[in-house]
Amino acid sequence: MPKSSGNHFDRLVLDIAKKPQPQTRDNLQFTKYDFSKKEKLSHDQHKFLEKIFNQFAESLTTLVASLLQTRVQINLMSVKQTPYQHYLNSLPDPVTIMVFKINPETRALITLDYGLSFGILDKLMGGKGRTVEELRPFTDLEKAVFRKINDRLLSAFADSWREVLDLKPQLSSQEFSPLSVHIVSPSETMHIATYQTKIAHAQGFMDLCIPFVYVKESIPNTSFDEYLLTRSNQGVSSQAVVPFFSKSLEAAKVPVSVELGTAEILFQDVLNLQPGDFIRIDKEYTQPLKIRVNERTKFLGRPGVKDNKLAIQITKVLNEEDEEFEE
Repeated sequence: MPKSSGNHFDRLVLDIAKKPQPQTRDNLQFTKYDFSKKEKLSHDQHKFLEKIFNQFAESLTTLVASLLQTRVQINLMSVKQTPYQHYLNSLPDPVTIMVFKINPETRALITLDYGLSFGILDKLMGGKGRTVEELRPFTDLEKAVFRKINDRLLSAFADSWREVLDLKPQLSSQEFSPLSVHIVSPSETMHIATYQTKIAHAQGFMDLCIPFVYVKESIPNTSFDEYLLTRSNQGVSSQAVVPFFSKSLEAAKVPVSVELGTAEILFQDVLNLQPGDFIRIDKEYTQPLKIRVNERTKFLGRPGVKDNKLAIQITKVLNEEDEEFEE
């Protein structure tokens, strides 16, 4: 039999060596990935976000103070990133949670300490703004009343973003247990802004929780200083330099009174007054009456009737040089 060629066997071994070998655990190449590494905003985006969170506190302070007619202090304490499920696990139960829609695809939430919520509710109901000693569930009536605060929260949120986006957030639901709130996947990263809040005699913490993805996509990734300068030159941010409280003055209530006249009589005469007696005042019926705003004379007017109610018609706006003017 003819001998087999050794060269043929060598070529066969060489061809097998050149063929791709199946991958096994031993010959696979792995790339290490740090799952604890957090995606971060740029330095300028972080400045935008910090400004937004501070503006939210300023706007909410003004809106709540005008509603409750009491002193309100809201201070930004910290801003952090954390997984959504981790944040929910850190919340007490019960806690007041307002879930709202930023847009049809994105939801966020604001949480208030339960005791702080009862203090606000007490002030809304005409009390002094004190919290309750024993926490209990909100009644249906209390939930309806508390919606006034939810409206202010949404208005303040929209105002805080006004330099970046024109938002119209809408209330989605009012919850009181963290277990019932599911707005994103448990592992999704959230931006949490924590505020120390004091309203009347109640105090506690408030959190603003926004999905990181929304923040990342919505905040301009440009120079913060150049962005503000550009908007100022375009006249867009002209309102931003005006303190927010000036826009809310229209919602504030001030006492207005009309002085019909004054008189000085002896105390003995006061004791002897009877129904039907007359007291002569220092005004003639033809003279204009003083109109006071916060106990300061600002206008002159004449009395009358409008829509079947007593009224006063303003005839003159007083200036500093007027004798009746009272600053």
